[in-house]
Amino acid sequence: LSAQVATMFFQLFVLVVVASYKAKLASILILNNLGTGISSVEEALNSGYTICVAAAIEPTIRLNYPTTRTGNFLAYTGSSGDFARHMHAGKCEAAVIHKKKIEQLHAGWIQESDCKKVKDGALTENEGRCETSVSPKGERDDCSIRQVGEIVLSIPIAFPIRNGP
Repeated sequence: LSAQVATMFFQLFVLVVVASYKAKLASILILNNLGTGISSVEEALNSGYTICVAAAIEPTIRLNYPTTRTGNFLAYTGSSGDFARHMHAGKCEAAVIHKKKIEQLHAGWIQESDCKKVKDGALTENEGRCETSVSPKGERDDCSIRQVGEIVLSIPIAFPIRNGP
């Protein structure tokens, strides 16, 4: 009986060691496969990138990141959800957008909305980029858009209040 218990614990130990090794190996392979893109707004500007920003926050962004470098900001008045289209069209190589928009991009909602607009005639294929992109694959892939670096701008949207003096 004690030999069976010892064998069972040894098998469990081997299972844990092998699983840990596979997990570590997978993380190393994934990290090695990642592209060497930009990691901050400063790096994007220094690399000469054009960065899409919402027109409402452009003045604040310019104050925080003066464009004395080769890169520049391109302000848009539409939704920051439109920035994926602009990136796929090659109008900007990076963008400053809200975390929720990144989640919507990865869920496919923004591409789905754009493709519906193309189908309905509200956007051309050249604008909606449902089938074409400047990406290496040649097709639109919003999942390839990644968040990099730290928070660029924090805007308070709610404040605590109380009744009375």
